[in-house]
Amino acid sequence: MRFNPIEELNRLIEIVVTWFFGLFGVKPDSKPVAALIQFLKFNIVGVLNFLITTIVYSILVHTAIHPLAYAIGYTCGIVNSYICNKFWTFSSGDTKPLVESIKFFALCLAAYVASQATLLWLEPPIGRVAAYILSTVVALAINYLGSKFLVFKK
Repeated sequence: MRFNPIEELNRLIEIVVTWFFGLFGVKPDSKPVAALIQFLKFNIVGVLNFLITTIVYSILVHTAIHPLAYAIGYTCGIVNSYICNKFWTFSSGDTKPLVESIKFFALCLAAYVASQATLLWLEPPIGRVAAYILSTVVALAINYLGSKFLVFKK
């Protein structure tokens, strides 16, 4: 039997979430358990996207194409996000990839615009750090809900 890191990660997430919900008497196969597992996977993918964006940016910023370094890094993160969320988080492998990818990239753009608008709107009254945190929450909510109900719906 070969070691499969994705299956091991799935197993670990399921064990932790079902244990936690079990403390409150919730059955392991209930909707809240499945929803939290999916949300945790979505956030793990988000951390991976951040790392990919940062690594690509950090490499390219020292090259002749440095003005495009962040855009290229961010695009790499988005491509990773699409692939991981399609096949791992939401398991929507049998859908139309062209339509789905267009919806996904439009969703990412909408989340980015909403995040930037939130940041610009909230920065003067509450400060940069608090505005940044709230704008990140806005982007997370838009990306997760849009991915779940619009892009990767079954």
